[in-house]
Amino acid sequence: IMQMILDAGCEIASHSWDHPQLSKIKWKKAKSQIDRTDRIVSKLLNGYQISLLRPPYGSISKTMRKKVEKPMILWSLDTEDWKSRNAKKVFNRVKKEVKDGDIILMHDIHPTTAEALKAVLPWLIENDYDILTVSELAARKGAPLHNGKAYGGFTGN
Repeated sequence: IMQMILDAGCEIASHSWDHPQLSKIKWKKAKSQIDRTDRIVSKLLNGYQISLLRPPYGSISKTMRKKVEKPMILWSLDTEDWKSRNAKKVFNRVKKEVKDGDIILMHDIHPTTAEALKAVLPWLIENDYDILTVSELAARKGAPLHNGKAYGGFTGN
């Protein structure tokens, strides 16, 4: 699945090994969560190096800001798909709130999110939004990504 994701032009970031709130566990355990994920992805994808971290729950500690050796990616538009589990609500939220430079949060574990994407993606394209990886978006907006810094979209650039 990950190879298909890469082949489709997507970027793979870490979201930890098993989704703990990294900011609330000891740094050694948080680092292990990140490193373990990096190693298995690299092994499965012929050396692919994960360069971004999307911390579970968007939770970041001061220690993480100092020690995480990746930019940390948050979001600027939460579709609340995890809460509503309703494809139409997800679509309407994106349609109403999306701005240029947004990072849209969605969860691939919900079938209703997959259903929403069938409407969201064509609508975004029809309305002149480009679908980009985070790295592509940052580059387009002239925003270099720095280790330990959190980014929640690039709407101000």
